[in-house]
Amino acid sequence: MKLGLIIYLGVTTVSFSADLKVPPLSLAVFGGGQRPIPFTIKNVTQQTIDRELTVQLLQATATTIAPIQTVERWKRLVLLPQQSVNDEATIEVPSVRAATRFLFRVAEGRSVIGDVEVWAYPSNLLSELTRMLGGESVMLCETPEEWKTLLRMAGIPFREAAPDRLIFARSKLAVVGPLPDEEMLKIKNALRKPNAAQGAIILKNPPTAEGAVLPSYYLSNFGGKKAVFAMPQTLTNLSTDPWAQLRFLQMAKLATASEDLLTPEFSH
Repeated sequence: MKLGLIIYLGVTTVSFSADLKVPPLSLAVFGGGQRPIPFTIKNVTQQTIDRELTVQLLQATATTIAPIQTVERWKRLVLLPQQSVNDEATIEVPSVRAATRFLFRVAEGRSVIGDVEVWAYPSNLLSELTRMLGGESVMLCETPEEWKTLLRMAGIPFREAAPDRLIFARSKLAVVGPLPDEEMLKIKNALRKPNAAQGAIILKNPPTAEGAVLPSYYLSNFGGKKAVFAMPQTLTNLSTDPWAQLRFLQMAKLATASEDLLTPEFSH
């Protein structure tokens, strides 16, 4: 049996609260600024609790936990017996060069109520898209305005086209927003044209019954090209959620054949 050892660097000896709990949660943010951290806090007793709570950000590795900020007073919280509340606190997350694991700690004095696992990412994740496409423009069709702003801020060139004009969209990648089913035939025909995009990410709302069993995104052959079909919620909050951006990059790799679904050991 393996025994794990975690070393707390610069952390005063702590105990764990017996009457307040923060359920486990993992989330992702971009480093380099004030970020809201949502969490749930629950009174597990049969008494009303009135406490002054604090928050702190710690950096965590597999073996060490070290504070990178001082303990900050958060607020006074009154909870009825067995009451749970959803809340959030804003904290400064440092800039990072790669995915970095932190713990957002909620406490009362030296008594830890719970930790939220926070993964911080560099703000330039989408720069990989420029390298992937060799500087070519992304073709956008009926995509949210938020995405256009995001690509513009990231310095990624793009062009826009209507569904029936994708035949003019010579590009390595087309991204097609949620469209009615009757528009899918236009997209399929457009992708068959010789000067169409080489691959596509297509957002599609499947019927409820299918949506319950389909994966959040999957690769298919559509109009003779590689197309990744994705449920729109897979890319919700694309401008603020690093994990949504990483999913988008994974879809782009599949659509442009930059990466295969199989890992190397299964691809022989």
